[in-house]
Amino acid sequence: MAKLRSVLLAPLTLFLIAGSSPAVTDGQDPANDLSQFSKSIEALKTLSAEPTRKEFVGRRAMSELMINGSKAYPVIKEAFLTTDHWAIKASTGFLLFGLYNGTDKETGRRMRSLMDDEHPVIRVVASILMNNACGGPAKEASEILSRPAERAIKERLNIGMFDVGWLSDEDSRRWVAANLAIVEEGKPLTDPPTFRSAGNIQFDRNAPMTITKAPFWDLKPTSYLAMIGLTNALMQTGRGHQHLEVLMRSFETDGGTDPGRMGLKFKLISSLLSHQDRTCRNLQSAKADRCDQLPGCMIRILPVCEKWLDASTDLWVLNQAINVLTGLSGSGLEPATKVMEQLWVGHTNAEVRMLIGRRLNSLRERWAAEAAERKREDRR
Repeated sequence: MAKLRSVLLAPLTLFLIAGSSPAVTDGQDPANDLSQFSKSIEALKTLSAEPTRKEFVGRRAMSELMINGSKAYPVIKEAFLTTDHWAIKASTGFLLFGLYNGTDKETGRRMRSLMDDEHPVIRVVASILMNNACGGPAKEASEILSRPAERAIKERLNIGMFDVGWLSDEDSRRWVAANLAIVEEGKPLTDPPTFRSAGNIQFDRNAPMTITKAPFWDLKPTSYLAMIGLTNALMQTGRGHQHLEVLMRSFETDGGTDPGRMGLKFKLISSLLSHQDRTCRNLQSAKADRCDQLPGCMIRILPVCEKWLDASTDLWVLNQAINVLTGLSGSGLEPATKVMEQLWVGHTNAEVRMLIGRRLNSLRERWAAEAAERKREDRR
């Protein structure tokens, strides 16, 4: 089998969340939640003037705010935008980027302005995060972090934009459970539909839905944030194995009664295919080039793809299932390629046949280029 890899997942970038802050979920008292979150924000002040990584991320208030993710978002954002306390500004900014890989435009502007803050810890935290943000002021941030004083703070803090692995095992499980509960609630897509742009293409929401338009249907803010949290748990924490099985069970047992939820789970499974990165503890301990648990997961994923590509007529589900199927094929699972070839000629939906045909052509072109490169290397 070829080395596992996903052909679909682009590097995580700075996502812009349009609209209002995510609302709290049903079934709990919002007033009690907000009061507790406000207390946690206040507790973030307990930070020395020269914090180490252990002190910065080790405060219990940081873990509690992180675990509560989407529900705590409005309080974290409000504190970040309005507080004057340096420790709260640095801590909430780190949480916003760690939780969601980015922020909305308002908090993005705030973070950039903090690169010039009078407090050195804030300057360093803001510069670290903006240096890694897609479209961020990387040159300016690098210059700030190269100064001797700021470089010393950066080395003590040792934090990063996708840095979420500091949660304990138990807190990490709670974080995953909270995000997965939001996914399980279903109805993740905006209603009425709104659509992200695709490059220079702007989708008319009143035009008929197509299989190529469907993936640009926006997620509701809470669902989006839950998806990002679960993606981080799989790819960035180094604990992907314990979370992987929880997500796999949810994926395999979903009855498909809510197409939006099923499609979102396919999106999450795409992240699983990139689990074999440097954060995998199995890889770190064995110095291997791939996670030994992935092949078994891929074999389990394939029949779910086949099932919903046969049973579903929802274009959102069909598109996401094709994405995952293409990822399986591109990662070296030959049975997935055979399924694609069968669907290309035999699926009843012409749009499905068209999209799978395009994906097969892209895969074959890539495989041919890789084969040619190997031949050139053999001649050297």
